[in-house]
Amino acid sequence: MIVRKALRDLFARKLRTLLVVLSIAVGVFGISAITVFSDQIQQGATGAFRRSNPPDLIIPTTPIGDAVRAKLATLDNVERVDGHSVGQARWKPPKRGDREQLIDLIGLPRFDDSHALDRPTLAQGLGQEQPSAWPAEGEILFELGSRRLYDLRPGDTVTLLDAERQEHRFRVAGFAEKPGVPSAQVTGQPTAWLRLDDARVVLRLDGDNRVLVRLHDRGSARVREESNDRVRRQLTEDGAILGESLIRDPDRFEGQDLFETLRTVSAVFALVGAFASGLLVINTISTIVVEQRGQIGTMKAVGATTGHILCLYVLLAVLYGALGTTLGLAGALGLNMLGAALRAVAFDKAPTPPAVSGEALWLGAAIGIGVAALAALPPAWRGAHITIREAIASYGLSADFGSAPWDRLLGRLTFLPQGVKLASRNVFRQSGRALLTVVGLTVATAATLAVLAALLALATSFDAASRALRADLAFSFQTPVLVSTVEPVLAGVDGLDRTELWLVARAKLSDSTTSVPLKGLPADSDLLDPEMLRAGQWLDPARDDAVLITRRLAERQGLQPGDGF
Repeated sequence: MIVRKALRDLFARKLRTLLVVLSIAVGVFGISAITVFSDQIQQGATGAFRRSNPPDLIIPTTPIGDAVRAKLATLDNVERVDGHSVGQARWKPPKRGDREQLIDLIGLPRFDDSHALDRPTLAQGLGQEQPSAWPAEGEILFELGSRRLYDLRPGDTVTLLDAERQEHRFRVAGFAEKPGVPSAQVTGQPTAWLRLDDARVVLRLDGDNRVLVRLHDRGSARVREESNDRVRRQLTEDGAILGESLIRDPDRFEGQDLFETLRTVSAVFALVGAFASGLLVINTISTIVVEQRGQIGTMKAVGATTGHILCLYVLLAVLYGALGTTLGLAGALGLNMLGAALRAVAFDKAPTPPAVSGEALWLGAAIGIGVAALAALPPAWRGAHITIREAIASYGLSADFGSAPWDRLLGRLTFLPQGVKLASRNVFRQSGRALLTVVGLTVATAATLAVLAALLALATSFDAASRALRADLAFSFQTPVLVSTVEPVLAGVDGLDRTELWLVARAKLSDSTTSVPLKGLPADSDLLDPEMLRAGQWLDPARDDAVLITRRLAERQGLQPGDGF
């Protein structure tokens, strides 16, 4: 009887049912779409990260030889050391005339070594007729995004230019992917892999300028930091000039922190939507209870118990939730399938099916069915405890209708039209339902304002960052370079008003655990806007013991202007 009654009530007001179901579906859709998308991205990124055999340490350096690299392999806790030759060159894409563009080159000692560190994975682009292959001598392997951007095919010939403008021709062996290497379709600049000897010829290097280290024990940040210090000391003793080390967490892929932050923010807004749908369920069940007070009295008169009535309206809410959950999950799955297909087309990859985990299913069910059932409990409880006498005598009006403060206030406003007064009095005819409606609108408005405020804060932050550096052009070097090498080149370029060379590295605070980025500026630098100063004084060229720190670091370390650290 309870099930039949709940089903009849479900379809008695089809428009109301549709609105409630859609409201629940929106909440379920939001959290499920985010979860399914996150699972898909994380599984793909984690798989690609592991296939690349990532190193624990990556250290840019001036070129070193095999003997130096062999010394590193003997250090404590070092399992394997690989060397790459990396840099930028210019190339002439085929089918674009003699137009030259920049290209990032990576020289690997062996492509067929399954234990090699930071190795690419061969990829097959959409519609690619010839399979990719590891490059032999005189061949080159492009990042997959370059295939469509430059209309490349295996077997094409490309021309690379070294620093002295000498041309070197290579045959395209195929295409590959690797975490950390951005798609050429995003950056507009390709990345390619060569055999080590070929890369050194084009880049004019006489050794490896990137050291990759795999550690035996990499379970804690402290162990990785100590191992990095040992490797850097050995390289420095051998005369190498080092850049900033990249110390990787073996359990986290690149960009995971940003990805998790976006996922958390999105989940918060999805939960706000679920809360708003819960308010609508409460309001709907409350309305149904008011409408069916007479039916409640009749059911109790023929033997229905309080538990029966409670189960009836909770079951009705569960049915709302089940329909909304089904619709929301289907929408989330469909959106992710469409997104996967669009990403495959955009990035020239084979489409992958969405990864639907158990977490996505139970979380969607918890939001849809669980929230609906919990939201229905208060109004269902009140309806279940209505007595037969109250059900027969009540017309659904509040006991003090007409004498409440709001009613008395409207009664004094005689200048208002009768229609306005009647509509205004009906706003609080059911005060509880009116409160829920106001709270729901408040939540929706607050969520909208929060999104707009977040976007405004992000735009303001980007604008402040762009104004802090008063430079028109900024260049970075993948490996350390000597000032004596760069300054003559800059001096020979026309149209430059001022140039500065900065040192970018990392440093440890006195607690030996906190590592922070460090930028070294010339004493007379004027490319960093002094207006960004929030406390203390600007850098003084006459002092060599002063440093500017970010407000966030000052708050974390409890520092004030004048403190030493």
